[in-house]
Parts: sequence; C-alpha cells; structure tokens
Amino acid sequence: MLGPDVVEAASHLMDLARGPTELEELGHLFASPDRLVEAAGARARRRSGDDGDELAGPGLEELVAELRTLAKKDPTVRPELAGRLHELSTTLLQLGRRAEALPPIEEAVTIHRDLADENPDAFLPDLAGSLNTLSNRLSDLGRHHDALPPIEQAVAIRRDLAATNPGAHLLDLATSLNQLADVLEELGRGEEAEARRLEVGGIRRSLLAPPDQD
Repeated sequence: MLGPDVVEAASHLMDLARGPTELEELGHLFASPDRLVEAAGARARRRSGDDGDELAGPGLEELVAELRTLAKKDPTVRPELAGRLHELSTTLLQLGRRAEALPPIEEAVTIHRDLADENPDAFLPDLAGSLNTLSNRLSDLGRHHDALPPIEQAVAIRRDLAATNPGAHLLDLATSLNQLADVLEELGRGEEAEARRLEVGGIRRSLLAPPDQD
C-alpha cells in the first residue's frame, strides 16, 4: 500500500507533467515508491533549472519570507502563505532534508487553524490536509507518538466533511485513515490499525462501485 508521502510525491509529479507521455511515465514509478519520491524532486529541479538544494533555496524560501512579511500587514495573504509553507515542506522532504521539512508544515498548521476558526467552511479542508502532512513529517523523524494527535484531528475533520459531502472528501478521509493506521502500527496498536485499514478498504470499494441505476 502506498503511503501518504508517496501519494503526495505522485501528486507533485502530476502537477509537473507536461503531457500524456510524462503522465504515462509516472504510472511506472508507482511500482517503486522510493523512485517515485526521488523522481518528484528530480523532475521539479529540472523544470526549475536547478541541480540541487537551490530548489528550496532562493526561490521558494524567499517567496515564503516575502509572504510572511506581507501577511503581517495584510491578513488576506495568510492562505497563500500557508499553501507555500506546505509546498516548501514537501520540497524539503523530496530533497532528503527531513528535519528542515518539519517547521514549515508546523507553521502552515498554525495558520490554517486560525483561518479555520474564522471561516470553517472555507478552511477546514486545508487544515485537515496540513495536519495530515504534519503527521507524515513527524513519522518521518520517528516521532510516532507526536504524529498521532494531528492525524487523529485530520481524520475527525475529514470524517465530518465526508458526512456532508462524500464525493468531495471520502478519498481524503481514506488517505488520513491510512496514515492513522500506519502510526498506530508503529505504536504497537495493531488491532486498531487493522480496523482503520478495513475502513479504508470499504471507502475504496464504495468509490469504485457503479452508481445505482434508478
């Protein structure tokens, strides 16, 4: 089963793909998750003209710094700042800089939490996504106990969202449930992990089932 970080890397590659040929190449990478994550970073570097860590250097990091300054004067910039922080965390992970990938997503969670408090309909999905990624980053660092609360929060939010709009949020719920199962497994709570994976299977079957014919 592909982990959430692999799915995140795949999504990044799909965003970068230039056409059907590159999308077809992406399909072959799913057989090797390590290659998929590596390819996401490499293709992004080629697209940006960078050969190394500069992908997360003057470009994205400077943009985040500029947005952070702007957000102090103009709160409407905060959603863009949070999104770029999330992107920076993903980029740093793809470059193998796992420890450095944690602070940006922590900051994104803080911003999204404030935004969701102010406007839950608009920003709860973003908060859930940031919480899911925060759990991933903590798990990457072996901090599985710390990774549990954010993924439990993400599951709770996405479960509520899926209850009102399953078409838009069930797949995200399955992603968070899968991450929750992985964390529970690492904590030695195998039965609970298996229950979450069974729920993921049920969601996937429901999504693949043909629509009812009236």
